[in-house]
Amino acid sequence: MSFDRAKKDDLIREIERLQHVVSKLQNEKAGIQSKISSPVVTKKSHQQTMDKIHSSLKKSSLLAITINMDGVIKFCNDALCMATGYSNERIIGKNAFDFLVPKEMKDLYVSTHNRFIEKGEFPENLNDRIIHKSGRWVYIRYLSFILNNPFDPFSNITIVAENITEMDRVTKALEKSNSRLQELFDNARDLILVISIDGQFKFVNQSWMDVVGYSNEELENLRFVDMVHPDYQVHTENFLKHLTLTEKSGKLETVIKSKGGQNVFLTGSVNCSFEKEVPVEFRTIFHDISERVRTEKIRNLYYGIANQSIHSHTFQDLYKNIHSELNIFMDARNFYFAIVEGDTLSFPFYVKDNKQCPFDDQGFEKEITAYALSQNQSLMITNKDFESLQNQGMVPAMKNLPTVWLGAPLSIEQEKLGLISLFSYKKSSPFDRSDLDLLDFISGQISLAINSSFHRNIHDH
Repeated sequence: MSFDRAKKDDLIREIERLQHVVSKLQNEKAGIQSKISSPVVTKKSHQQTMDKIHSSLKKSSLLAITINMDGVIKFCNDALCMATGYSNERIIGKNAFDFLVPKEMKDLYVSTHNRFIEKGEFPENLNDRIIHKSGRWVYIRYLSFILNNPFDPFSNITIVAENITEMDRVTKALEKSNSRLQELFDNARDLILVISIDGQFKFVNQSWMDVVGYSNEELENLRFVDMVHPDYQVHTENFLKHLTLTEKSGKLETVIKSKGGQNVFLTGSVNCSFEKEVPVEFRTIFHDISERVRTEKIRNLYYGIANQSIHSHTFQDLYKNIHSELNIFMDARNFYFAIVEGDTLSFPFYVKDNKQCPFDDQGFEKEITAYALSQNQSLMITNKDFESLQNQGMVPAMKNLPTVWLGAPLSIEQEKLGLISLFSYKKSSPFDRSDLDLLDFISGQISLAINSSFHRNIHDH
């Protein structure tokens, strides 16, 4: 049976007020003879107080029962009868510990009852159980204990409790349902997350964790917008703000940075949830389209380089145009072409911090390029790898070493043409293995473009 929370609170306050009246009578016991003409009048006043309590509780949806010090039931209300399945006549006069308490829990209940009588101690656990006539359990939560008789304070005790059986059932059902949903969400390939209006993560599924690489503890100190790529932050923040004003869902395309620094391209639906017309959270289902975006980039880059080989009239034009194409898809702010000329290496095109400049042969480039060409394979070398190569004597000591270097040899039919390289001085590397694979893939097309330009120049001369 449902019960209005305000009415319940009012009733509890009334019970507490009446309990205070009983307590006041107890405190006045020592001087009662001088204030009241006879003990009969005092007992009558007390009985009237208890009648008021029982009257207040009779039709309440809260469970109420009065027992004496031996556990014999003196009063119960309609809610208790309904909760246990017994009539009032069937309950009154029975011993509560034999009639309403599960057998295996009788000793515990009796012990709790005795501690309350002897010391006034309340039960440590306010949630408890009584038994229905069918044998099933009825879950209750204690709300109040009232000592009834000011002349013999522990002769009767009125207990008020709330029937939480349905609440307990619903809670367990929700827990089971939530467990199933969690399993479903965790096994989903989609990235599912719930974030508060200020961007705090309230829920993320396992797919999201796998993609971003952060732990639950780390996510607690991050906001969603903190993970968005700087180029997409304004767009993403404006999109979310718009949802809070329009009360609609929408499709968002954005890019986030994983813990490892990789760009993750996302697309999906975002819904803003409202409570009493106030936005409270965003619920999103994203798809990781990074692989699709990467495939499109590779295709566009491949065709772009092929196109540059046709429209570039000089080698410098070709180098510059290839760098521009790469800069669209990769961090190519530090970049160079190395060309094999007999037994020597030349660096006809060199870019540092996105500015073309003359090559300075005092740096690391010649040594590491010669090493990479000798290995005849694309390489990604970190600062730790540089140190290891120097310690092993594979390369000489070098200056101005980057934190990461990528290089892919250029060749035509086993003939080495040179090498193309990207490198970075950032503490957090902007490159990963997939970038090296991309550089290796397009190196073949770049080799063809260089070879084509070489033969075209010979023909023109």
